[in-house]
Amino acid sequence: MGRIPIRSGVEVVPAMDELLAHAVAISLPDRPNSHLDPIAGPAQVQKQPIREIDELCRAVEVFRWSYNQTRSTYGHDLYQSIERLRAMPNTEMSINIDRALSPSMILESRVAMQRAFSAICEAILAGPGHAWMKIAGLLPRLTPTNVLSSIRGSATARTPLASAITEYAVLITDVQRMTRIDSAFRQSNFQVVKQELANKGHTIWSPSQHPDWLLLEIENNLSIRQEQYEVAMQMMSPSSGSNAIVQLNMGQGKTSVITPIICSELADDDRLVRVIVPRALLLQSAQLLQASLGGMIGRYVQNVPFSRKSSTAPSKIKSYLQLHTEALRSRGIIITLPEHLLSFKLSGIQCLSSGKINDALAMLKAQEWLSKKSRDVIDEADVILAVKTQLIYPSGAQSTVDGHPARWKTSETLLMLVRSLLPQLK
Repeated sequence: MGRIPIRSGVEVVPAMDELLAHAVAISLPDRPNSHLDPIAGPAQVQKQPIREIDELCRAVEVFRWSYNQTRSTYGHDLYQSIERLRAMPNTEMSINIDRALSPSMILESRVAMQRAFSAICEAILAGPGHAWMKIAGLLPRLTPTNVLSSIRGSATARTPLASAITEYAVLITDVQRMTRIDSAFRQSNFQVVKQELANKGHTIWSPSQHPDWLLLEIENNLSIRQEQYEVAMQMMSPSSGSNAIVQLNMGQGKTSVITPIICSELADDDRLVRVIVPRALLLQSAQLLQASLGGMIGRYVQNVPFSRKSSTAPSKIKSYLQLHTEALRSRGIIITLPEHLLSFKLSGIQCLSSGKINDALAMLKAQEWLSKKSRDVIDEADVILAVKTQLIYPSGAQSTVDGHPARWKTSETLLMLVRSLLPQLK
């Protein structure tokens, strides 16, 4: 039984906790009107020329007037689609954006952000007994990363400056959002501009109640959209009160946004979060979760594989269970495959049927604890919950069949030989 830990994280320096514990309350500089759209003034959007559509029509003409019926039908369908595109509102395909970022807005927000950080640092360093440490050069270096890490959900103690640091974090997300809008506008990516303007951020959830989500936004330079929040809440607290499946289109942030915010919210001292993914997505999903949760949020992701070939000795099962209890205690995330879970369940029953009572008792008790404490988040549920996946209880590593890869070619050659001899039998 192996263990493949995937650990990362930025830990707050021990002395940092002491500084925050003795820090006094501060008042941050006024935050810019971030509840309003950071936009002002008209902007002219360059219109896309119609000649591109005309050029596309000329390319389709070759298909429209082809003697081949299939190509001709295909060409007429394409031509109708192009004509509908030409008839869309704003026939020159310009995107109606009446306002753009004011150049001074980003600068003002950056200045407010720097002032907030300076005020927090001054409050921390002004604590009792810190003067001599400053003179001796023993104070830890204060950076935005270790200051922000102090408000994460897994922090051992609540810092007195939590509200001020949260406001500082919100200022950072405002600056990031404005920068994304400005960058997209300069690149004429108006779809992204529209999405960012429509998502003002923090209107449906409170940053003070979900600090890990706030840190996730900062570290990944994104804003949690309303539909992502609604899907996450539905998965964490289903309206049906039982297991639930939610479907989303591709590119809506299921793996990169929704899964991390669910894991960071559910993983606590009483719930062990297990993310179940198909084998083909194991490495990619582990890397995404590590990048999203392993920084300032301070969670670690690990994989604890198990197969029917693994040892079922009580000492091994004890180590297997200890890895899971450690993850529960540290609010870590277990990422696993469906065959790992199914193989563990089946192995306990097999030990019982084989008369290995001690092994069976250890495995069944471990399975009972896992069933009680685990909260499973399934990615690609249509694949994992399919019948063919639920019936997989692999024993040992995968191996190729005898005669690979000529096994099937041999059968096909024999059948072709029979077919060639059929005329002689008439």
